[in-house]
Amino acid sequence: MKKGCKVMVGDGSPAGNDGFQGVLCPLPARSLYDHPLRGGFYDQAHLEGLVESIRANGLWEPLLVRPRGGTEREFEVISGHYRLRAVRRLRQPMVMSRIVICDDHTAKMIFCMSRLLTKGLTAIEEALILREVVESESLSMSAAGSLFGQGKSWVSRRLKLLAALEPGLQGEVNRGSQSSWSGCPLLTGQCPL
Repeated sequence: MKKGCKVMVGDGSPAGNDGFQGVLCPLPARSLYDHPLRGGFYDQAHLEGLVESIRANGLWEPLLVRPRGGTEREFEVISGHYRLRAVRRLRQPMVMSRIVICDDHTAKMIFCMSRLLTKGLTAIEEALILREVVESESLSMSAAGSLFGQGKSWVSRRLKLLAALEPGLQGEVNRGSQSSWSGCPLLTGQCPL
């Protein structure tokens, strides 16, 4: 499959590789699933602020999603995980979304960039994403670093964080039962990086 994205238009046909200018679609909140790189931890204060904002003003920024597993009824969230959680807390059944067709590599790139631009990542979150990208995409450390605008040595340092983090705590961070900041004091004062 050619790398890149196509935007879906209202009738479900691809609009071509002309950017994100497609028609917005309301999708059932229950049909939306997290991107595999998204850890389970959500900053509750940030989430509550977003809930209040959406309650008062509505959802101004649609989610960016792509079809999940070849189905037309389930979608993977590429950007907008906090917005989805906020809408669900408000018990809104539908979420305004923009559907794009893109390969796994492009979805990972969009996910990484949107996280960096909107919420920022801790060093451990960066390391978890980098490990997944290096392993699943068979990317070199230099290529993986380019996703974050960084080089090979930066990727190497991030991956060493995971090696230094006790496996049980690493699992809790992955499952979302611990914040990624919880491992930082254990890493000999290396956090935040």
